[in-house]
Amino acid sequence: IRAWGTETMKKLAKIAGDLGVHVVTGFTGSPIWKYLYSFPQTTEAMIEAGFDEIVERWAPILEEFRKYDVKFALEVHLGEIAFDYYSTERLLDKFKQYPEFGLNFDPSHLLWQGIQPHLFLRDFMKHVFHVHMKDVAVTLDGRAGLLGSHIDFGDSRRGWNFRSLGHGDVNFEEIIRVLNEFGYDGPLSVEWEDSGMDRIFGATEAAAFVKKYGLRLVEDCAQAHGAAWNGKTVGTFGDAGCFSFYPTKNMTTGEGGAIVTDNEELQEKFKLLINHGMKVRYHHDIVGYNYRMTNIAGAIGLCQLEKLPEFNAKRRANAAKLSALITNPLIATPAVAPGSNHCFHQYTVRVKNGRRNDFIAYLSANRIGYGIFYPLSIPEQACYESFGFDTSYPATDQIKTEVVSLPVHPGLTEAEVAAVAAAVNAFK
Repeated sequence: IRAWGTETMKKLAKIAGDLGVHVVTGFTGSPIWKYLYSFPQTTEAMIEAGFDEIVERWAPILEEFRKYDVKFALEVHLGEIAFDYYSTERLLDKFKQYPEFGLNFDPSHLLWQGIQPHLFLRDFMKHVFHVHMKDVAVTLDGRAGLLGSHIDFGDSRRGWNFRSLGHGDVNFEEIIRVLNEFGYDGPLSVEWEDSGMDRIFGATEAAAFVKKYGLRLVEDCAQAHGAAWNGKTVGTFGDAGCFSFYPTKNMTTGEGGAIVTDNEELQEKFKLLINHGMKVRYHHDIVGYNYRMTNIAGAIGLCQLEKLPEFNAKRRANAAKLSALITNPLIATPAVAPGSNHCFHQYTVRVKNGRRNDFIAYLSANRIGYGIFYPLSIPEQACYESFGFDTSYPATDQIKTEVVSLPVHPGLTEAEVAAVAAAVNAFK
């Protein structure tokens, strides 16, 4: 498995280089994390051997990263060989012959340990290739401990919890000042996590937070054409929004997609990127790509865009009727959050009591189409195995075995919607 992982990471370097991606973030793992606290005390020789083992494992990988001019950024994180200030210092010294090896700076995992993130950032700035915007609140109350007590995130008994940006204890102003001082121009990504906050509200608020610091927010709107939150349409919360026009989306051009923005500077950059970096034919201002949409596809898209409100209204009506008619206690229908204008790209139900396989066989026998989105979680995808994700995510592992998407598309007649609901209710 380790040999396969090494070869996969080597391939990743080439893929990233071919795509023009200059920084890959990830984890290295740690052969000595299990020795964090032991009695008798772990010897210095054992610790040194652990650091040397990481270098031995990663040296051939980093040679490939060097070949393709790609950098690897390790997130300093509990469970990694570098998890705090001094373990990071030690690891960077071990990799001093590999400038391709650096850091993904995440302040949340430092602060709860008692480390001042902006001081860590200042001291290791020349090794920082990527920055996470992630907040945490430390709430030690005399009972709670730093290691979490095996209590789930979000529980107020924990000594610390991740919070939405601006609601924790991370001093982002000091962090931004350090980044500006050193002229950092790399990515800043919002890693949003807050078990005590509505996700959509939190994402909206996080967008406003990062804009305050002049950062860019890009929305993934691939399945949300025409959806809105409190009257504000998706694609307008951030600096840019990305839509997919795959054939099964709420509107299509046959394939491809679109980027929307109200920022003229970004618009000009996007126009260059999709057209080989050209404003004037055969004069390449930047290295770009051939992402041009054909006139025929564009004409289809314009026609579809005009019909999108009608399509979405029919999807909402179909979804509302399904939710009203489906009464089978084995089937949980989707909820619509207050303030949201759902576009129902999919109408996804959950099948209880481990009966999904029986349910989809029943649907097939009754000639009712269905889909499963998605059968595997991200950590289970083969392309991510080398990243060393945890293999157990109880909520995800349960949901992925329950979800089934039923027909909701605007081409359905009222009689067909009623027939789908009746069939679902007849499932035993």
